[in-house]
Amino acid sequence: MKILKLEIAHIRGIPYLKIEPKGKSFVIYGPNGSGKSAVIDAIDFLLTGKIARLSGEGTDGVSLRDHGPHIKVVDLSKVEVNAEINVPGITENVSIARNMSKPNELVYDSKYEIQLAPIFELLNRGQFVLTRREVLKLITAKSSTRAQEIQKVLKLSNLEDIRKNLG
Repeated sequence: MKILKLEIAHIRGIPYLKIEPKGKSFVIYGPNGSGKSAVIDAIDFLLTGKIARLSGEGTDGVSLRDHGPHIKVVDLSKVEVNAEINVPGITENVSIARNMSKPNELVYDSKYEIQLAPIFELLNRGQFVLTRREVLKLITAKSSTRAQEIQKVLKLSNLEDIRKNLG
């Protein structure tokens, strides 16, 4: 999947931003506090309905609803991310969108359901990105608990249940 256009409205530190990478790699740079991580958060939100940095250990009291929108936005229906993507196996470009008022609902043309379902299943596992905290957790894990930490970070803990049921 390649991002052709990305439009971010009222996510974290970004009031509005439009990027057109046209399927190419792109670099985001700038000083601290300029919104680089907010672009990643917006892509994370678009693809998963979550912002990984706002969940997990050490984030007590932090919520997507309260901490995902730009500070000056009250109306969650204005907080959204839209993208035009290119997906192998689909000849046309596909538009996808997610709105903070309905974070669990990814909007796209249902005629692409069969081709997009496996992609979004993988994305919902969160395997496309590891935070610095998660990488450090794996590095510093004791050898006796490393396998469990890897399963937790990659959200694969259900594999052990499946293995036991198959056994």
